[in-house]
Amino acid sequence: MTTDFNKFSTNPAYTLIALPSSTSPEKEIYNFLTSRSDSSQSYLNQDACFNHGLSLQQLENISFDKNDREAWKAWFNDNKVFFDSTNLFYYYKENNKEKLEKFIEQLTECYKKLAAKGHAPNLPN
Repeated sequence: MTTDFNKFSTNPAYTLIALPSSTSPEKEIYNFLTSRSDSSQSYLNQDACFNHGLSLQQLENISFDKNDREAWKAWFNDNKVFFDSTNLFYYYKENNKEKLEKFIEQLTECYKKLAAKGHAPNLPN
């Protein structure tokens, strides 16, 4: 499903920002892990990943319906504690610096607009 975000930009009641990916956050993490990038390989080469059974081969052989959003959520939630304990998001960030910097800039601008309208507290300097 594609959303036409342009219809929201003309309505001042809406403030939207898209996540820095065209896929779900869960699938974005999977795509990173299977990307064979230096960052993803460094992550997967950790002893903790080996001991947990998390490998490129294991990831590529996941057997759920890859078009099922709920299956992606379940896969991610089943692994979230492990991902957190092994600093997965640090590796993801290292591999996606430009995309994330742009997202943070957009998010900050949207937040400032909400704060200017009195809908949120101002950001600290």
